[in-house]
Amino acid sequence: MTKAELKKFSEAVTTIKSITRVYEQAAARKMKMVKMEIEDIAEYLNEATNTYSSSKYAITEGEKPKVRQAVLASSFRKPTKKQILVLIASQTQYYGNLIPNLFKEFMAYYKKTGSDAIILGRIGKDLAEKNNLTAQNITYRDFDDASPAWNVVHEVSQQLADYTEIIVFYGEYKSVLTQEAKSSNLAEKIIVREVKEEKQYLFKPQPQLALSFLEKQMIGGGLLEKIYESQVAKYAARIKILEIGQVAEKISNAMDDLARGRRNFRKNSNNRKQMQLFTGSDLWQNEGLSDI
Repeated sequence: MTKAELKKFSEAVTTIKSITRVYEQAAARKMKMVKMEIEDIAEYLNEATNTYSSSKYAITEGEKPKVRQAVLASSFRKPTKKQILVLIASQTQYYGNLIPNLFKEFMAYYKKTGSDAIILGRIGKDLAEKNNLTAQNITYRDFDDASPAWNVVHEVSQQLADYTEIIVFYGEYKSVLTQEAKSSNLAEKIIVREVKEEKQYLFKPQPQLALSFLEKQMIGGGLLEKIYESQVAKYAARIKILEIGQVAEKISNAMDDLARGRRNFRKNSNNRKQMQLFTGSDLWQNEGLSDI
């Protein structure tokens, strides 16, 4: 490798390192922002759930225990279908093994139940086609990883409200090194098991309409929460790739090649200098002998 080639290679490696650092910082910054969104949604869901639970208790006050328990475990949105699966995949790649692992969990559950399903993200669709999972009861939606389209979230939420069980497959952040494939039933919060604080409510004209509205809000909020949680896991997976994954490994290999190239260049350069020195010395000695 010549000096010019070595310089060009060094500049390329430095540029790649700088770009990688920028992407890593951007992912970390987005993780922080999304975590704040998750906290806001969690607070909203907590208030909605408490209001819903207290409302159910309020309208069943005075009822027999069995009747009350039946109402507390029932749904007021009147779902007509049993179960739906939702896979929160991704629109782009470069999230390590997170999305393939999620799809693996989703596919195993789907093959066992044959339930209706929604796959969010182009990569999820690609994985389904690759695994010959093309049933008519599976629908696909393009879904931007960084900026989810709210109209898509709303439309999917409205669709989910028609099901008794809503199983969402999403990525969960544990640490930068660990992201796990998880599943959760969004409809579980509809079943009231306890009430932290009983409150009195006056519903007009019908309490059923208010409770149905709250159920749909809880489902929509729960879906959005899982979307954001999955975003955090994706950003963490990207940071892992940049810091210790494939990208980091390639940069490390490039740095090793660069260091090796520099050593070889210095070695060859020193050899040439020594050769010139010895050659010059021989010439000087020959000239001296001829003069004598």
